Amino acid sequence: MGAVWRDLRYALQRASRAPLLTLTVILALTAGIGLNAAIFTMIDGNWFKPRAENDPGSFVQVFAGYDSKVARFGSISTADYLAFRAQARSLTNLAAWDTIHATLDGHDEHFVPLLVTCNFFSLYGLEQAKLGRLFLPQECATAGSAPVAIMSEELWRHRYGADPNIVGRVINLNQYPFTIVGIAPADFPGRLRSGIWIPYTMQPEFYRGEDYFQKSASPWFVVEGRLKPGYSRPAARNDLELIATRQDRLYPGRKTSVILTNGSAIEAPGERPMGFLIVPMVMGPMLLLLLVACANVATLLFGTGGRSAWRDRNPSCAWRRTKKIAAHAFARRHGSHGLGSFNQCLFGL
Repeated sequence: MGAVWRDLRYALQRASRAPLLTLTVILALTAGIGLNAAIFTMIDGNWFKPRAENDPGSFVQVFAGYDSKVARFGSISTADYLAFRAQARSLTNLAAWDTIHATLDGHDEHFVPLLVTCNFFSLYGLEQAKLGRLFLPQECATAGSAPVAIMSEELWRHRYGADPNIVGRVINLNQYPFTIVGIAPADFPGRLRSGIWIPYTMQPEFYRGEDYFQKSASPWFVVEGRLKPGYSRPAARNDLELIATRQDRLYPGRKTSVILTNGSAIEAPGERPMGFLIVPMVMGPMLLLLLVACANVATLLFGTGGRSAWRDRNPSCAWRRTKKIAAHAFARRHGSHGLGSFNQCLFGL
């Protein structure tokens, strides 16, 4: 440990002799390492980690692959979701969601609310709204029967000035009235984009000419859930594929395959190719920047080191250093009284 402290003191002494060089090296390395760390943290959070913060190890996303040409790869039909939720032995709290595009209160700005099942909030660990309440089970029982909405705290504060009477207020999404029944807290991980949630049973109001409760075999939303204790993702996949096989019998000619992921974007079947392109495209320039910073630091250090090496190779400089070393050694051995005569005899001083 003592050697470490000696090395550290020596490094600080050398750094204090060239403050401008030291500052330049620190700034170059800080910029290169800091930018790389920030970008990697952003990519890791957006691509490699699931949105679920509460027990992320049990979180799964379910994707179905249908052999029908009209199927949207990855999404699941209403009928299959209801079958999975009722019959799955390996999963609990299966929820579903889909995005829609809407205008809010007639403004030109477009929002992206989420159509969600009523257990969506509990899937992400939220059991109590910041204001008001969450969705009730009966609000997801019948298509078109519950024109209610939950708003994020961020939107509530930014657009409505944190109005304490927001609960019960009517907003218009695509000119359709919805009553605000609750405010979700700012740290809710199930928020996407604009921060408005609507019961999925209101889907027919936003998909013109498409009622996915009447066309229950049409895939349209993402399904997420939690693994029950003692089950793994491969076991849950086998469980869901058995249910999907029974569902296929209701639709002659259909064959369904199921994929389970950890909920991260990089594992989603539709996003994986794009993710493998984006990560190198973003991290490549950042790593190049880090290499440039390291090269600049190395150039500076080699430059100062080269000047020191020139002094060591210069005969006059080397001779002066040799005299100093010999004089100090003689003084330690014979005392300071003989140092003057040593210098006169040996070095002509």
